[in-house]
Order: sequence, then C-alpha cells, then structure tokens
Amino acid sequence: MQTPHVTDLLARASGLDQPGGDARLKRIVGRIVADICRTVEEFDVTPSEFWTAVGYLTRLGQANEGGLLVAGLGIEHFLRGFLRRF
Repeated sequence: MQTPHVTDLLARASGLDQPGGDARLKRIVGRIVADICRTVEEFDVTPSEFWTAVGYLTRLGQANEGGLLVAGLGIEHFLRGFLRRF
C-alpha cells in the first residue's frame, strides 16, 4: 500500500494532486479509497467479489435505497450519536 504507484493513484483518485477544491473533502475521499484498497489487499478480494459489490452498490443507488443500507448497517445510529457532539 505504501508504494509510489499506489500513493500516486490515491492522490489522483481523491484530487489531492490538483489545486483548488475542498481540501477536507479530498482527504475524506482519499481515506475512503485507501480503506477500500486496504480491504481488498487484507482479505484477498477477488475481481469477481469486488465487481459483485460494485454491482450491488450500483443497484442500491439506482433504486434510491442508499439510506436503507446506512440504517441497516447501524451507521445512521452512529452518526446521530457522533453529530450530537457538535
């Protein structure tokens, strides 16, 4: 994960290699992409598994049901508690 090739890929994917834009959002996107790469590496995710997951997320988005996934995974509950701090 710490090779120059991967570092460059993550910078391009998140926009960190470009001027302007929201620096915080770029860092968040960079973290999400890096975490996906780490997950693929750690669990030896196969191409078939990866594209199955991408297909699932695509269908979820097309059906406008992303919120159901967030609630079903408990992320919504986490966010409510986390956002109370602000």
